Amino acid sequence: MIIKKAPIPKIAIIPLSQDTGTLAKPIVRPNSYVKVGTKIGEPQDNLSTAIYSSISGVVKSIEPRVHPMGGNCLSVVIESDGKDEEVRPQSELLTPITDNEPVIERVVAVKGDVKKPKTLLVRIGTPFKELIEFCGGYISEPQKIIMNNPITGIAQFTDTVPVIKTTKEIWVQNIADLPLDKHCIRCGFCVEACSIGLLPKMIVDYMMSGKMEKAKELGLMDCIECANCAFVCPAKRNLIHWIMYGKAKLYASGGNRTHITSSGG
Repeated sequence: MIIKKAPIPKIAIIPLSQDTGTLAKPIVRPNSYVKVGTKIGEPQDNLSTAIYSSISGVVKSIEPRVHPMGGNCLSVVIESDGKDEEVRPQSELLTPITDNEPVIERVVAVKGDVKKPKTLLVRIGTPFKELIEFCGGYISEPQKIIMNNPITGIAQFTDTVPVIKTTKEIWVQNIADLPLDKHCIRCGFCVEACSIGLLPKMIVDYMMSGKMEKAKELGLMDCIECANCAFVCPAKRNLIHWIMYGKAKLYASGGNRTHITSSGG
């Protein structure tokens, strides 16, 4: 596997939460100067993790920005000063990260409907759009952009979202790639395939009709996102996408990921 280094972003958007934990507390201010590896977010509890700057430059703002896990998240926006130094040499790209070493970069594969798919070493906070442009841009008008794999990944409504610690892949799909979300034919295959005995069809139907509490009662939050239901569905319903979306909405309304607020819809 050939890994190329992506350009350092001119603007890095670094969310103060990189997972489903609690929001880290910002410890820098606008106009502060930061170096690569400077701590910019302090954990507030055991569910929170420290956040570090991935580039050197000036903090332009601390404000809500679109988060790739859904909704908006308080983020530190840093403008590069162009004086960034390489943190890890090419020979160490796949060397395991040691304890207490700041996580500032990820290996991300850009795939699908792009002109030159690549596997890249990317700084945290780099907008998806810049990576797609580095891969030659879109082949055609994108119909869907997914973070991580097409079955269990999360669809994005904009390519301005930033790379976070859990970003592994960026999939671009055109119209021919999209499965049609047809009506359920009540075959029961999703129920048989569920590895923990849930009723995926019923959970998604409740969500689509806006009955989130009913979906929760049927075990929405218990889903382990194995995607077996979506794989066996002959109608090609986007079951796992709906379930992940529903979990994100419930987190936003009072679950673990309290930093994310709904952006509408």
